[in-house]
Amino acid sequence: GASAACVVASRVLEVALSNCARDVGRRRASCARAMRAVVSRVIAPWCAGVVACVLVAFAFAGSVLRVDDATTWARSAAFGAYASAVVGLTVAMDIGCDRASIERVFVRGDARGAREVVARSSVIGGVAGAWVGAVPAPLDWNRPWQAWPVSCVRGMSAGFACGALMGVVRATRFGGAGTREKMRAT
Repeated sequence: GASAACVVASRVLEVALSNCARDVGRRRASCARAMRAVVSRVIAPWCAGVVACVLVAFAFAGSVLRVDDATTWARSAAFGAYASAVVGLTVAMDIGCDRASIERVFVRGDARGAREVVARSSVIGGVAGAWVGAVPAPLDWNRPWQAWPVSCVRGMSAGFACGALMGVVRATRFGGAGTREKMRAT
C-alpha cells in the first residue's frame, strides 16, 4: 500500500543519490540537475497526488467521522498512494506538470502526439474505473473484495489498462499529432 509506494519513492531517490555521489568530482552540475528533475517530475507530484487523492476519497466516500479508526486512514492513504502513482505520475511524466499542458490535454482534448493521447485515455480510464469500482462497496454482501478500497483499486487498474489500450489504438489509427482533427474528419 502506501508503505510500498514510499519504499519505491525512497529507492528512486537513493539510486539517484548514489549515482550522484559517484560522479561528484566530474559532473556536479549535471548531477544536481538530474536530482532536481527527479524531485520535481516524480517525487513532488506523487506526494501532492497522494494528499489530493485522499482528500477526494474522503470527500466522496471516506469515513471522516471515524477519525480514530487507524485502518480507515491507512487504507485511504494506500488508495491515495496507488491512485497518485497510477494517475498523477502518468500526467507528470507524459504530459508535464504545467497547468497549460494539463488544460490543453484534458479540458480542450488537444493531445499532441501519441504519448499524450495514450496518457489522456489511461488517466480517464483509471478515474472512471475507480468510480465504477466504488459501486459495489456499499452493497451489504460482506465479501472481502468489497472492503475499502479493494474494489476501487481493482476498478482503477482495469480502467487504466482499458484506457491505455484504447489510447494505443487511437494513437496508431489516427497517428498521434492532431488526433482530434483527424478523428473529426473520419
